[in-house]
Amino acid sequence: MTVFESIQEIIMNQTKCNMADVTIEADLVRDCGCDSLDLLEIVLEVEDKYNIDVTEESAGKWKTVRDLVEHVKKAAGIDE
Repeated sequence: MTVFESIQEIIMNQTKCNMADVTIEADLVRDCGCDSLDLLEIVLEVEDKYNIDVTEESAGKWKTVRDLVEHVKKAAGIDE
């Protein structure tokens, strides 16, 4: 499973969005329907799954699914 697929699954489970809505370019709020609580839950799950720390500043910069995926890959040292 790629980082994108893993993040896609986390977002779908948290927001009940379908896979077609959670594309790499999808806006986390507009397209995926994330509210602040959803984003917090996503951060916590990502931190746990990838054993990384996400600062509030970093999470605040995530606008798209790509932003989140790229942050995770960089923080976890994953090269796909």
